[in-house]
Amino acid sequence: MASITAGQTGTFTLDAFGYIDVVAAGDGTLNATSRAPNLKSNVSISKLASVRYGPYGVPMDFTIACTNGTITYTTTAGYAGAAASVAADDVTIIDAGGYFTGAEVETALQELGADVAGINAQTFYFSAAGTYIVALGPVTAYSLFLTTSVVGSVRIYDNTAASGPDVLGSTATAVASNVSIPIGTAPTYGAAATGLCLVVVGNNVGYLTFGG
Repeated sequence: MASITAGQTGTFTLDAFGYIDVVAAGDGTLNATSRAPNLKSNVSISKLASVRYGPYGVPMDFTIACTNGTITYTTTAGYAGAAASVAADDVTIIDAGGYFTGAEVETALQELGADVAGINAQTFYFSAAGTYIVALGPVTAYSLFLTTSVVGSVRIYDNTAASGPDVLGSTATAVASNVSIPIGTAPTYGAAATGLCLVVVGNNVGYLTFGG
């Protein structure tokens, strides 16, 4: 049950068999728009009374407004008393700008979430044998990628010294053998680490990604 006073509105969605019980201690309006594209049965009530409205036979989006006094209303779903809801993968999107490959809300949200997760990603490149020091901020994940490989190896420590106690990842490399190594998630490999140390043997080419 909800109550609104002069100047306030309430919005909700009901299935085809849902209804609204209204107690009108004032004046108000009720408008509903069909959610079924081929079943247009919109409702517009300019003066609310203390009665039950619905069911209307199609799922609808409702807006109830109070112009003066108080309007109290209770919504009831029409199927076994369950709350009316619409799954995100049932709501299609237009996407006029062509930003998403998905055609409904759930897929678009997953794509958006993946993009946001990558905003703070950082990349460190290496292209020869040597010891590389990589400064870290707050790190949540690491991955090592070798785009081209020669005979040698790559080992990664969780601090800025090659003698570090925690080895995050180690791999032997071979000619024309590209590899990708998932290294881990902090703080599993040393929450207090301030950097990474890459020890590269052989003129391997690759990059390390880590995110904040």
